[in-house]
Amino acid sequence: MRMTLSYSRFAGNERGSIAILFAVSLMAVSLVVALSIDSARAYDVRTRIQAALDAAALAGAKLLDKEGATEADVKAHAELFFREQLMRLSIPDVHIANFDVDPDWSTSTLTARVDIAMGSMFKDVSGTGGLLEFSPQSTATYHALKIELSLVADVTGSMCDTPPAVGDPPCTSAAKLNALKAAARDMVTALSSSNPGVGAVRVGLVPYSASVNAGAFAAAVSAGASADGCVVERSGADAFTNDSPYAQPVGAVVPGSLPFYSCVPSPIRPLADLASAGERDALLLAIDGLTASGGTAGHIGTAWGWYLLSPEWSGVFGGRAGRGWDPERVIKVVVLMTDGDFNISYANGGETNPWPDPLSSDASHPGSSGQQALQLCEQIRSLGDTSKSVRIYTVAFQAPVGAEAMLKNCSGEENYYDAANASQLNAAFRDIVRRLNTLRMTS
Repeated sequence: MRMTLSYSRFAGNERGSIAILFAVSLMAVSLVVALSIDSARAYDVRTRIQAALDAAALAGAKLLDKEGATEADVKAHAELFFREQLMRLSIPDVHIANFDVDPDWSTSTLTARVDIAMGSMFKDVSGTGGLLEFSPQSTATYHALKIELSLVADVTGSMCDTPPAVGDPPCTSAAKLNALKAAARDMVTALSSSNPGVGAVRVGLVPYSASVNAGAFAAAVSAGASADGCVVERSGADAFTNDSPYAQPVGAVVPGSLPFYSCVPSPIRPLADLASAGERDALLLAIDGLTASGGTAGHIGTAWGWYLLSPEWSGVFGGRAGRGWDPERVIKVVVLMTDGDFNISYANGGETNPWPDPLSSDASHPGSSGQQALQLCEQIRSLGDTSKSVRIYTVAFQAPVGAEAMLKNCSGEENYYDAANASQLNAAFRDIVRRLNTLRMTS
């Protein structure tokens, strides 16, 4: 009887079952909590790793624009960037494997992928071990705008310490001339410093004084009229256009026929690819060799700065002509520098305006060099079609008030620089480079 009672009491005792149920429930709750924490952590880690991979893909895509970069270079650069990003994020217990890239050089697009494994809290609770594994990927396209720049440089007699008399040889070294050479050389070097890819940055040079020396292109652009290699402005319907010279040739002056005419010794340099050491060095050599003499036909230099950038002149310059008009791919820029009033012109739609007409340096006077330059500036900046616009930066180097006003009107005040000395001239050119690089990388 006593055994039966004890058995009954044992069988009816529910206190242990509660403990068992509690233990089972606690394990289940712990597993749920662990899984929830794992899920939340995994989501956070995935998000941060994806951001790091996105940044690495973009960093690698940028390298596709660099001269001489190989797939191995791109992969190494992107992976290093990715690992550096992960270190900054301080994500613990993350294992990286099989980082790889797939570059498309034709579109500057890079796909990066990686295998990720991270420790799981679930293994600590379940005792089964395990890792959270995922394989994110990212695709980035990088289109840095290309730059085409023509430097229109004043090499007139006033750039010499003592302006040469008519018939005297040009000066080869002088305070202002040397400052120009140094600033121009520094501009080219600064544009080259980012190691641009082939065709990414191209720079041309237009030295001007009383004319522009078209060099080997003179006969073609003047229909054979140039006897000394130098040319002057166009007249007629194409006076203020960038149309091909084969439709309407540029003007030329018979040497000795006008007392104020002279042929600038330094010829133009069509767009040089700064990724090419040969082309870059030839451009720098041309800058170093600049000489100065003669009056200031600045409108002719302005026009030629435009011509160098215009695809319409591809029949003249071939592969060194400006690319097709595409503002979403190419920034086209004229940098126009002078130290004095534009004071020599030869024709304006057939209307002659020979210097030293006292109004020849008045930019409001019809036919004057300044007035023609302003008409050109208006066309260069808009052409009535923003898809064909060119940015103009103007730099007054110890220039008189009239020249300063004309340059401001040409470029707009926001793109105008006033340089009172060599240091400020160099700073102006460097700031133009800075602005262009910002545009190139962010547009």
